[in-house]
Amino acid sequence: MTKSTQSIETILSKACGEHLPRLIQRAQRLNDISCHLSLHLGQPLGQHVKVANIRGNTVILLIDSPAWLSKLRYISPAVVKYLKDYGVSAVELQVDPERKTSPLPSPRPAASLSRASAELITSTAETTADPGLAKALQRLARHAK
Repeated sequence: MTKSTQSIETILSKACGEHLPRLIQRAQRLNDISCHLSLHLGQPLGQHVKVANIRGNTVILLIDSPAWLSKLRYISPAVVKYLKDYGVSAVELQVDPERKTSPLPSPRPAASLSRASAELITSTAETTADPGLAKALQRLARHAK
């Protein structure tokens, strides 16, 4: 039994025929437009926008949150003007919350209070004239580990 190796492009070309080169070309064009638009928009807005498709002369942009969509809607005339060289005369904006660009920040670990710090806070609470402050300092000192 003889195994032959073929490139993925060869395999897909056989399966897809003449459609594959057009599909690859379209994907590259969308990616190019997306990269240029991201650079034009700058940070941080550019990282929240992705070109999803071009239908006729309308570019469809996916934005990862309604807040960024609102900002982009405000500048959409400038976006159309910038993309005019790509044959775009209209922009359609869509929110795609699944396309989050950055993960949510991980919760910070709770701060710990050493015994020495707790003793210092307790002694400060005992010498403080303000009863409200003294009470708050004593509650704080109870968090020592």
